[in-house]
Amino acid sequence: DVAQVLAVTALFCLNVGLNSLSLVGMSITCNQTVRAFLPLGVLLCASYLERRPYPHWSYLTSAVLVAGIVLSCLRNPDFDVYNFSLALSSTMIAALGCSLNGRLLHIGAFSGASQDRGQVIRLLMMQSAPAALIFTLSASVAEGPKMRAMLQAPDSPWQWHERLGLLILSGVLALAANLCRCLLVAATSALMETCAGNAKVAALC
Repeated sequence: DVAQVLAVTALFCLNVGLNSLSLVGMSITCNQTVRAFLPLGVLLCASYLERRPYPHWSYLTSAVLVAGIVLSCLRNPDFDVYNFSLALSSTMIAALGCSLNGRLLHIGAFSGASQDRGQVIRLLMMQSAPAALIFTLSASVAEGPKMRAMLQAPDSPWQWHERLGLLILSGVLALAANLCRCLLVAATSALMETCAGNAKVAALC
C-alpha cells in the first residue's frame, strides 16, 4: 500500500508537470476541454485497478463526451498537436492516479475512509509531503534564478512577502481542493469525482 501511495504521488507530479508544459502553448479553456477526457480514462482503468464494474450507459455517455471534445478541440484556433498531446498524456496519467486513489480508498489500506474522514486526511498527508518536496526541488533546480528574481523584483508593486503569501495561499487552496476530491472519491467513486470536475470545464467555456 505504501508503494501505491508513492505511485499516486509520482503520477500526480508527472500530471502537473505535463499539464503545465501544455499551458505554455495553449489557452486554459482549450486545456481544460482536453482534460474533460478524464472520466473516460477512469472508466478504462476501473475494472483492473478499482475492481468495480460501472454500468454500460456510462460508456455510452463517455463516447458522446469524447465526440464533443474532439469537435471542440479541432475547431479551436489554439489547437496544436504537440500541446494537445501533452495535455492528453497528462489527463491519462491523472486518470491512472485517480483510479489508484479509488482503489486505496475502497479496497486498500484506507478502505474505511467513507466512515472515517481521518483516513482520507492521513492518505492526503502521505501524498502531499513527498509531492511538495519533489516540486520544491524541481523548481529550485529548473527555475531557481527566476524564482529569486520574482521574489526580489524591486520594480514590482508586490513586495516579496506579499508574493510569498500568495504562493502559500495557492498551496493551501490546492490542498483543500485535493482534500475535497479525496472525500468525494471515498464517498462515491473515482468516476463521480472526475465527472464533478468537468463542471469546471463548463464554467470556463
